[in-house]
Amino acid sequence: MDIASGGVITVANATIASSGTVTVDNGSFTIDGAAGTYNFNNIDVNTNGSWLVTAAYSPTISGSISSDGTFTGCNGAGCVYTLTSATGTISGTGAMTASAVGNTVTYNRTVSNQLIQPTTDAGNNYYNLIINKADGQDVTTSADITVDNQLTLTLGDIIMGGQNIIMSSGSTITGGNASSYIQDNAGGVLRYELSAVGTFFVPIGGERLTAS
Repeated sequence: MDIASGGVITVANATIASSGTVTVDNGSFTIDGAAGTYNFNNIDVNTNGSWLVTAAYSPTISGSISSDGTFTGCNGAGCVYTLTSATGTISGTGAMTASAVGNTVTYNRTVSNQLIQPTTDAGNNYYNLIINKADGQDVTTSADITVDNQLTLTLGDIIMGGQNIIMSSGSTITGGNASSYIQDNAGGVLRYELSAVGTFFVPIGGERLTAS
């Protein structure tokens, strides 16, 4: 499917089983219904295209997502994107919205490392961020990352590549063990913003530690 020349497609409570690529060249594709089944192979949003979601939904992606345009992946009510391919990627010069209250992004590819993707916010904010990969399969950073509510570490490390991880005031880190912790190997800073005196849990390790 190719949406071009200002075309507009809006679907609500639909059953979609796409085995090819949905390409939004110059127009918009809008999800406007929570009910239904949404299975996509590849999603490609070009510079003048928009992928919009106005209702919570949970699509399955068997290929990859690429966005050089506008990609608003959820309306704030909570959506779950599941990428099932071992080689599937999220890429492009566009960014994704992950900071709306209730939104959760899970990195769970078990066969290779993944890059934590920048988001639409200036601080690359995630509301909830879950790392659940495999022991020895990690995630890396290429920009500062901010977690507004909860960071969950189950399997796989976060390797800070000289960037910072910022935990917003009131946020928490859960999980963390010998197979899942934060590595600071290149001068990055793990910063925990506190609004009052208290204690907090930080599973951190690696060749060099820096905190502020």
